[in-house]
Amino acid sequence: MALRINASRQTALGFLLGALLVGGVVGFTADRLVGDHMCRLGGDPRAMRQRFDDDLHLSAAQRPIVDSILGAKRRTIDALMQTTRPRLDSEDAATAAAIKTVLTADQQPTFDDMYRKFQDAKRLRRQGW
Repeated sequence: MALRINASRQTALGFLLGALLVGGVVGFTADRLVGDHMCRLGGDPRAMRQRFDDDLHLSAAQRPIVDSILGAKRRTIDALMQTTRPRLDSEDAATAAAIKTVLTADQQPTFDDMYRKFQDAKRLRRQGW
């Protein structure tokens, strides 16, 4: 028996798969850019900053200047994320709700657990953000 999917579900599935793909690519890229340092240093921002300074052999005069530049960048990113985070969270919730419409009753508890773990990990990342 062939599986038939109506047009609206097909569009929703296409959108979800696209969103998951884009999210995966962005996450993978961010992980590659930052992940190596974070893994080696245990995610400790101070250790990462010290390693950055040491790897560049920054002088005592350069360190506070670079620290100020990086602090300004962090404040700018935080300001941008204040407006972006709610939209990202809303998109996550909408995606999860749409996926649940496709799942069977047996699959939904597993998905709920996966989504809860995803949310917990996201919350932990934001605490270090």
